[in-house]
Amino acid sequence: MTERRPLVLVSGEIKELPSGDTLPSASGGWTLISSASPSGVASVEFNDVHLHGYGQFLFRIFDASHNGGTSQNMHMALSDDGSNWGASQTLSASVASSAALGGEVLFPDTASTQIWCVGRANDTTAGNRTSNTGAHGQTCRLDAGLQDIKFLWSSGANFDGSSLIEFYGRA
Repeated sequence: MTERRPLVLVSGEIKELPSGDTLPSASGGWTLISSASPSGVASVEFNDVHLHGYGQFLFRIFDASHNGGTSQNMHMALSDDGSNWGASQTLSASVASSAALGGEVLFPDTASTQIWCVGRANDTTAGNRTSNTGAHGQTCRLDAGLQDIKFLWSSGANFDGSSLIEFYGRA
């Protein structure tokens, strides 16, 4: 069977990508560092993020849901030493356990001790017509720099089986 190559536009003509050439990353140069599919746990931690050598981080959240009996908000907390966590910051509106959240959190400059990030997780449940698209921006001071990032639910609910969080970095 003949190898199928991706089609590309070259000088106004559609051609097969020459063997040995690669397409640029569809994710804008982001490299997947790790991912987590939490189930039955109250939080998800990404530890020692500073050791990866990237100047920017991106977290992508897919189908995040919880098993709490009451509505919950997704939160994020940051640490500069792996033990002590700052106050958690809200990433989502309060959602029932039947909801599924999706979104992104961007850390545009991880080298500073003044860490700023922006992002939001929105209800992506089929049929949801609620508009909750406003982004949350937040700043925190981490004297030793950003080391660990944790995602959790507001009232201690556990993540359930469909949740996925991906961690990306880029220069």
